[in-house]
Amino acid sequence: MAVASRIPPEVLEVIFAESNRNPYGVLPNQSPFHPYKATQDLASCSLVCRCWSPVAQATLHRDVALTLERRSPGEFLAFLQSTPHIASLIRCLLVHKNTGSLRRRGHDGECPALLVSVIGALPALSHLEFAEFLLLGWPRDIPMTSQSISLAHLTLSRLSYNPISDPDRVPFDILSLFGIGRLVLDNNSFAYSIRNAHISNLLVRTGSGLPAVRELVFQDYDCFIEYNLKCGGLSVEHIRLLSITWTDTTLFKYAGLLINRYGAYATDVRLNICQAAGYKRSHGVGFWEPFSLAACTCIQRLRLSWQHNYLVRVPNEGFSEAYEAVLASTPPTLRELEFDFTSALSDELRLTAPHVAQRIVQAAARFPGLGKVTLSILRPLTVGECTAVMNEFLPRGIVDRGLVRVEQKDGWCQHESIQPGWAKTYYSATVRLKPYFEMNESSSLGPREPYGYGTGLGAGPALPSIQWRMGVKICVQTRISHRSRKNHVAHRKRIVLTFHATSTALRTGDLTFTRPNTTPGAPAGDGFLEIGNEIVVLQGSESAVGSVTRGRFSLRFPSEKALGRLATCATMSTFQCLAQLFIVPQGTLLGQLFFVLSLAIAWLYNSFMASTAKKAKTKVVVDDVLKAPSMQRYSLGSRSAMAVFLMQVLKPANVEEQLAALIPNKTRVWTAWRQIVARRLRDEKPTFEATVRPAGTENFTAEESTLLHTLLGDAQAAVNVYGAARGRY
Repeated sequence: MAVASRIPPEVLEVIFAESNRNPYGVLPNQSPFHPYKATQDLASCSLVCRCWSPVAQATLHRDVALTLERRSPGEFLAFLQSTPHIASLIRCLLVHKNTGSLRRRGHDGECPALLVSVIGALPALSHLEFAEFLLLGWPRDIPMTSQSISLAHLTLSRLSYNPISDPDRVPFDILSLFGIGRLVLDNNSFAYSIRNAHISNLLVRTGSGLPAVRELVFQDYDCFIEYNLKCGGLSVEHIRLLSITWTDTTLFKYAGLLINRYGAYATDVRLNICQAAGYKRSHGVGFWEPFSLAACTCIQRLRLSWQHNYLVRVPNEGFSEAYEAVLASTPPTLRELEFDFTSALSDELRLTAPHVAQRIVQAAARFPGLGKVTLSILRPLTVGECTAVMNEFLPRGIVDRGLVRVEQKDGWCQHESIQPGWAKTYYSATVRLKPYFEMNESSSLGPREPYGYGTGLGAGPALPSIQWRMGVKICVQTRISHRSRKNHVAHRKRIVLTFHATSTALRTGDLTFTRPNTTPGAPAGDGFLEIGNEIVVLQGSESAVGSVTRGRFSLRFPSEKALGRLATCATMSTFQCLAQLFIVPQGTLLGQLFFVLSLAIAWLYNSFMASTAKKAKTKVVVDDVLKAPSMQRYSLGSRSAMAVFLMQVLKPANVEEQLAALIPNKTRVWTAWRQIVARRLRDEKPTFEATVRPAGTENFTAEESTLLHTLLGDAQAAVNVYGAARGRY
């Protein structure tokens, strides 16, 4: 404990942050505050010693997601106000609604004033995201705050905006409330009922100047940008990064308006128009004019996404035409150009390389100050493989200049390809992990734990009849490419072929039961078999009993050739197993899971067949060999009673020796009991009534006499059971 207390908090914070790191990496479109949370690990660390608890607590509560189906922002605000020590630790907040979930009863949207109050209760908040819920207008009776909310990151994703649903609410400019380092706007739209309504007199935060944003990221048309433009827009002088993803070809002019307005001071421009460009080989010369970057007079770095659409067979011509127009309109101040590939297939790269090489040649000729062209690729493509492919299509002069560089990045390829002739199997998986926030009113916290609310972290005032839970939700979306399915089917056919060949070879043999030979005139082979707490008594001829005790099953083949075929099948199965041991670890996690699943299903099938085989063996021995003999089952209360009953059934000559073998206790009580039982079983009607003290037991203590009395009672119970069933033997 003394050593742990001397560890600097900064070191502990790094260690706990590493344990809380997402092992799957960060998705390309994933917000920075959708982390993997090792809740159990952090809770365990907090219980090691008290000096570890604050650091583990801060790591656990850094990122919180509020799910609106479960609890409202008002309830969350009440929790924050009652636990200020936790509120001060929250740096990233996600407010979202799960699509497809039930709506809270009597609830039609979220009040923006209440959301602002929640934000105000989080003094350390730096990252905020609103996603997939209905946002209402600002209440008329609540004045809008005049102080700007400073955030490092704000994401508004797939919100539905209905500011005029209630006459007591007014439209407002949500972007005017914030001063933001990075603003992400993703497909926010007006509610269907007001899409064509004319709205004026927007409510705006009273303060100095326009909202300041350093990095502006938006995808397609956005209702909040439109309202913000009506109120004066964003501060153009502060924008240094402008990222545009556009898919709607009918609103290209709107995209051009945003580029012309906010691109004047941007030094870093990122453009993704692949989905719009990939549907046709050629759109015409003037089709891409709205994406002219002529207004970006300070541009120094340009990144162009080259993402293949799996619905389109040959998208490269459309991409090349689009980015040719973009590069032709880019000012000559460009210093760095990047092409971002999302494909992880070498065959797809070979199809793309000629078109990318043309754009690199165009950029080298147009921009005299161009110092680097970067190609970003995904694993499992290697830097050497990509470099070799690109060098085949680039002019020698560009290759010698060392202008083109390849960088490998971790990520996920979120598309599938149906290009014919590709030979590699590729599995694509998207994994989303989100921490969630939940409150349950049906249970009470009870006594407060030493380090917090059920997780071993934090200590604060308990909330009566309210329980808060934090955890992780995981959603996995899986896609398998067309070629992957084809290869998977081929692999499955090879496995089925091996299994079918083995089954055919085994089917040529005959399952034979061999009984032992017996000597004519041999006495009866009565005996017993002991299995745990059960004993099976066999009575009958030596031949019948020997079939059970010494009989055996064998698989007889008609010839050595048939036996050789079985050996060949065994060799094939061995090679298949070895091949799987080498190939399966090279595949993706999804493929490995499928392989393990197939093994589990095969194990269940083999277990079922084994149970069927056991029943078949029982039928052969009992019905066919022994001709369905008579069987009776008796249950006795103790092993001593069972031994006495067995001696009466078998009537061996050496009763005392058999009892010693069944019950090998060597105390004088058990020795006396075996002698008494062996002596009295010789009588025609044995009895073990304890009316007279048995001879030789005069020196027994009280405990020994009690035990002997109990054992004789068990023997008498066995005699009674045998007497009732004696007529059967």
